[in-house]
Amino acid sequence: MSYSRPCRATLDWRAWRIENTVASLPPRHKPRRLRRWLPVLVLVGLFAGTASAVLAQAEALEEYQVKAAFLYQFTKFIEWPSDAFPDANAPFSICVAGADPFGNTLNQVFQQKTVGQRRLELRRSAHGEDLQGCQILFISSSERKRFPAILDKVKGTPVVTVSESDRFMQAGGTINFFLSEERVRFDINLEATEGTGLKFSSRLLSVARTVLKAQRGGD
Repeated sequence: MSYSRPCRATLDWRAWRIENTVASLPPRHKPRRLRRWLPVLVLVGLFAGTASAVLAQAEALEEYQVKAAFLYQFTKFIEWPSDAFPDANAPFSICVAGADPFGNTLNQVFQQKTVGQRRLELRRSAHGEDLQGCQILFISSSERKRFPAILDKVKGTPVVTVSESDRFMQAGGTINFFLSEERVRFDINLEATEGTGLKFSSRLLSVARTVLKAQRGGD
């Protein structure tokens, strides 16, 4: 199902607090502006009454700044099982496999951020070798040919995989970004998370363009 305009319910999502993320974003570093993604920002996170202030700050945001903000906001609407972490003091790890398209944006957005009581840690792996302990794994388009091999390493584990490539979800990925009329949107594949203990908020699912649900066996 596709959603293209904000509704009253989404404007009251106080948990998103995306205006704080917008305020912390670094200056522009890519030539492409995404002014028309602003209605999607409203759709997924603005408080009622603060839209004008956030939109004013967001005018200069560009593709990977928006995607970085989404990665952080995903942590607030997905629940990881306790066994996703080795102990109570382990950090929450967001990992990037392959060529990093974000530049320094992730470092800026994630700086001094936490997920619950856990410190947020950013890790990069040039070829997706060391993926142990990742809670969110962004797989770069540079690894498109290796999607099956990388996804196989984390299959059945509570790792939310994210990319921005055609057929990523068909390969077993969890969330795929895409641009629609210069707006950053995403699809979600719940089939990929079956049996992992991951729980997705209905609010997050409601703003995805498409949600692939797990197939139930039958006679």
